[in-house]
Amino acid sequence: MRNDDSPGGAGVQVVPGYYKALQDFSVALASETPTPGGGSAAAAAGMMGAALVAMSLRVSYRGQDIPPEVARLVQRAEAYRVSLGAKAPQDAAAYERYLSARRMPRHTAEEQERRQEALASALREATAVPLTVAEGCLGVLEVARDALEWVADRALSDLAAAAEVAAAGLASAAWNVRINLRGLPQDETSRVWNLRCQELSAAGREALNAIRAQVEHRFHGQELPREAVQKV
Repeated sequence: MRNDDSPGGAGVQVVPGYYKALQDFSVALASETPTPGGGSAAAAAGMMGAALVAMSLRVSYRGQDIPPEVARLVQRAEAYRVSLGAKAPQDAAAYERYLSARRMPRHTAEEQERRQEALASALREATAVPLTVAEGCLGVLEVARDALEWVADRALSDLAAAAEVAAAGLASAAWNVRINLRGLPQDETSRVWNLRCQELSAAGREALNAIRAQVEHRFHGQELPREAVQKV
């Protein structure tokens, strides 16, 4: 943000459009409606984590030729940024379909059967979407871990933030999967999804701990140059 000193704008604080979009999203999250909710927030967290990975790499090589290995890491991060960003509205839409199914009439046996089928289908989708969000967030953590050796000290805190945000997204998505699984029949699909959710959560914690350990080592294992305190 900055103060606009142009004619007619003296003293007026100008907020970039992306901050306005972020504020609008937070208002929607804070509203009394159930969507967007935790699943969309989890996807947004993963998206921002991916963006921070890409940014930390680009900042590290600003004004230099980017090695092919770094270029590939940026591409991976960008792919997760785009895919996880698309998951936020998908999650909200999936849960909206579940809410619509709940409002279906159930006066007759036939209506009740149709309603139950619609509920099961919608809830499966509402479970599948956050599961893919958790998978994407784990992917972001893996890219962040691979990026550690390439990121300059001045961007190290951004990469650490990327990992923390992505890990929060994974944990949040996992909660959505777990709660929705409770409403599904305990069949083979539910069993596989539950196991996959546990695997993703464990892998996410392992990746985050590895990143934290390496970041801490770089912070305390050597004296960071003065310019590393803030990105330049």
